[in-house]
Amino acid sequence: MKLDLLEVDKVHFNELREHADEQSYKDLIRNFIYQFTYDSITIEGKNALTKLDVENLLNKKIIVTQLPEREQKEALNYQNAFEHVMKLVSSRKVLTEDILKDLHEMLVSGIFLGGQYRKVNIQIKHSMHQPPDYVKVYDRMVNSFMI
Repeated sequence: MKLDLLEVDKVHFNELREHADEQSYKDLIRNFIYQFTYDSITIEGKNALTKLDVENLLNKKIIVTQLPEREQKEALNYQNAFEHVMKLVSSRKVLTEDILKDLHEMLVSGIFLGGQYRKVNIQIKHSMHQPPDYVKVYDRMVNSFMI
């Protein structure tokens, strides 16, 4: 996405936020987190959690034995990472390679080792996009942060 389109979205969001009362804004963010988390963990179409399961989990923060533990951890990790990003944005932190790696580590906490570049090639199911070869990832990421 082009930077100018992001700026337009940012201006639009800020205008909406200015006209919303505090409770409406909190409800908007909470509902966004529910939907974002649900969409993120079900992207491959094989997640056992329903949207209601995700909402209950994010509200109670208690893993239940009737549902897959890994999927519940993923949902809680997404919520934690989103809240961390909100803090970074509020403090106007510049996105760095270290912050990005920390976010990745938060997203996969308790599932597998995160915060490092992949060492294997991957495929994205149902996508025509081919991610770069793993040997090129480091250089591409370093170049992404050299502005």
